[in-house]
Amino acid sequence: MKQLLSAVAIAMLLVSLAPGCAPAPPATAPAAAPPTVAPAVSSSKTGWEAEWEKTVLAAKKESELLVYMHLAPEARIPIVDAFKKKFGITLDTLTAPSPQLITRINSEYRAGVYQVDVYLGGVSSLTLQSKPLGYLSLLEPALILPEVKDPKMWQGGKLPFFDRDGAVIAWLAILSVGIIYNAGLVKKDEIGSYLDLLKPEWKEKIIMQDPSAGGNPAGTMQDLVEQWGLDKAKEFLRYLVKEQKAVVTRDQRQSVEWVARGKVPVGLFPSTAPVIEFAREGAPIATPLTKEPKRLSASNGGLAVLARSPHPNAAIVFVNWLLSREGQAVVAPAYGAPSARVDVPAEGVPEIVRPKSGHKYVLQNEESSLKQTETEGEWKRIMGQ
Repeated sequence: MKQLLSAVAIAMLLVSLAPGCAPAPPATAPAAAPPTVAPAVSSSKTGWEAEWEKTVLAAKKESELLVYMHLAPEARIPIVDAFKKKFGITLDTLTAPSPQLITRINSEYRAGVYQVDVYLGGVSSLTLQSKPLGYLSLLEPALILPEVKDPKMWQGGKLPFFDRDGAVIAWLAILSVGIIYNAGLVKKDEIGSYLDLLKPEWKEKIIMQDPSAGGNPAGTMQDLVEQWGLDKAKEFLRYLVKEQKAVVTRDQRQSVEWVARGKVPVGLFPSTAPVIEFAREGAPIATPLTKEPKRLSASNGGLAVLARSPHPNAAIVFVNWLLSREGQAVVAPAYGAPSARVDVPAEGVPEIVRPKSGHKYVLQNEESSLKQTETEGEWKRIMGQ
C-alpha cells in the first residue's frame, strides 16, 4: 500500500507540473461491474450461496482493500474492526471531506493510478463529476446477498440507487434540516413556513449558510424552487439578505453553534453534520414542521465502487456487507445518521434528523442534483458574487 501511495504522489506531482496539458483519458471505458475472479471450490451450495462463498474466498486471497471515506478518522475504527473480524480482510482507509476525495479520485484516474476500491461519501458531486468520466462501476451486478437485493428492506420499497444508471447507492436517509431554532428562545409553533422568516420579528435574528456555496443550502433552495417557482425563491433569498439582514456564513459549524448557544434564535440552511453533532451533545436546537416538504438526503452516506478496483472481490464483499443489516448496524451509527434500511434501528440517532412515519419527503437524486447546479448561479448573483 505504501508503494501505491508513493505512486500516487509521483503521478499527481507530474500532473501539477504540467498545468497546461490536457489530462489523459482513463485507460478503459468503465461503467461496468467489477469483475469477479473467484477460484473453483468444492461445495454443495448453489445459486447465490455458492457465488457468495467463491467471492469471499477470492476476497481473502486479495487480503485487503482501500476505501476513501468522508468520516472522522476515529469513527472509522468500528467499521475497520468489524469487517476485519468478519472476513479477515484488511480495510485500509483514507478519510477526508467528500470534495477532496472526489478531486483525488479524478486526478488519480487521469494519471493512470488505480489504487482505490470503494468510495463512501457525498453523492451529488461524485455522480455529476466522476460518473460521466467512466470512473465508476455499475453496482447492481455486484449485489449478491438476498437481503441486500430485496426492495422491501429499503425505504420506499426499492433499492436506494441515487442515479439512473445504478453506479451510486445512497445508504443513509437523513432528514435534511432547512431551518433550526433555539428551543429556549423560539416557541414550537412560531415558524410554520419558510415565509414566516420574512416577518418583522425575525429581522437581524437569523444566521444563514450561504446557498451559493452549494451543498445542503443550495439543495434546500432547490426544494423551494420546486415548491414555489424560481422567481418567488429568488425574492425570498433577496429579502432575507437585504431586508432581514440575515448573517451569512460559509462556516458549516458557525450557524449551528450560534443557534445552539442562543447568539441568534434561528438558523437557515444548516449543514447536517454539525446539526447531528450538537443534537447529540444535547444542545437546545429543534426544527419546525413547515408547510414546505422536507428532503431526505444521503449526506455523506453514498457508496460507489471504482471501475478499476485493484481488489474487485474484496470490494464486492465489502459492499454486500455494508448494505446488509449487520453492516448497517455498524456503519450507520459511526456516521451518526439513520440507515436507509427499514430493519436497522435508529437508536442513538438524534430525533432532529430522523424521518417521521406518515410524512412525505422529497428524495434527493441525480435529477434534483442536476437541477440544483442549474440554479446555483442565481444564488451567486443575489449573494453578490
